[in-house]
Amino acid sequence: MPTIDTDLFAIDAPELFEKALWMGQLIRMERLDRADGEASFAEVNFFVGHVSEEGLAFPLDGPAEPVLEGLWNQYLDQERDLAPVASDAIVEVASDQRSRLALVKLAATSWRPVTGQLVWIYLPEGPDGWVFSRFVLEFDWGQRTTYEPLGRLILDSIQWKQDAVSTAGIDAQKKGVWSIFDGMEPARRDAIALRYRTILGQVPLEPTPEEEVQTLDLRELSPHEVTLPLLEAAMARAGDSRSVMLQLEFLEDPVEFTCCGEDDGSGHRFGEATVAMVRALQSLTAKDHGRAGELMWEHCKLCFDATDYGAPEGESNEDHFGIHGPEEAFAEAGEATVYVAESFPAGAHDIFSLDFYPPWEEEHGCSLVIRGGELVGYSDPGGWLGEFVPKGASEA
Repeated sequence: MPTIDTDLFAIDAPELFEKALWMGQLIRMERLDRADGEASFAEVNFFVGHVSEEGLAFPLDGPAEPVLEGLWNQYLDQERDLAPVASDAIVEVASDQRSRLALVKLAATSWRPVTGQLVWIYLPEGPDGWVFSRFVLEFDWGQRTTYEPLGRLILDSIQWKQDAVSTAGIDAQKKGVWSIFDGMEPARRDAIALRYRTILGQVPLEPTPEEEVQTLDLRELSPHEVTLPLLEAAMARAGDSRSVMLQLEFLEDPVEFTCCGEDDGSGHRFGEATVAMVRALQSLTAKDHGRAGELMWEHCKLCFDATDYGAPEGESNEDHFGIHGPEEAFAEAGEATVYVAESFPAGAHDIFSLDFYPPWEEEHGCSLVIRGGELVGYSDPGGWLGEFVPKGASEA
């Protein structure tokens, strides 16, 4: 069983989770495929940091119980922003002065079925103030017999390497970047990457002879001219997907825009939400190049710090790629695609990502997240965008 080994702790990453990442303070594990009868993917998020990073403040010499309760209530509030959390749906498995382990049953939403979360919040000793760790395993409630025992095994595997978690330890943790794909036999890695991209719909579509993908020039249209009938006529169909090339003012190359809606209604619902996304793309112009470059450069630096690209001795990754700042990062980002296969809460249905596969990360890619026609962050292609949903948004 692979182990994610950091200076602060070691934690097992069961092979069920084919994608395992160490991204600074966050450890993430994801299942790429769904089992029979499973309606959503499973995911683990394990975070270690200062309590103050959560916007919470407690006396350094005070008791631990109020700190633990504050973190627990904050977790519940965040989940209630997405869906109701019934009090009788929370099972407290174990609790003491510095930790709480609970199983939470969450109501279904427009993008996930009834969901379970195994949640563990722990307060390790911290010489520089209150620190905490939060483990959340989210899974399809119908697969509880598989995931709840697995989550307990992962928790049992955690080995803390420091008697007390210091600020220096957390700062060092922030610099760590690791992927389960690092060092993997190339053929196996490429096969997993191809299958994952296929699951996410990122393998380029082969247009059918009957319906060739058209190009729609949004530069020549006003926003009110971008309508549902216009998109209906312009988008080529291939199975349950629709696709169109969009020419934007923002990018020189057209963007392939694809939306996929499953027959059972679990995918993207083609309609006004689709129009909102296209209009959001249309609203991006040259004025957004600066922000896009900043986000691309942040991602680029993260990769440069963590990856050996085989540059000659004495040559930096920046010199190897000829990328030294935001403008060059954006200029080298390449062509973009948009793939939408889910729905989001009302008022946030135009949250989606513009996916690139730049030269510094051709395998995993880098996405610019768009919300309300603005660039609000970056993510992995196919990554969970729920963190970008505005707080308090109601469900569709």
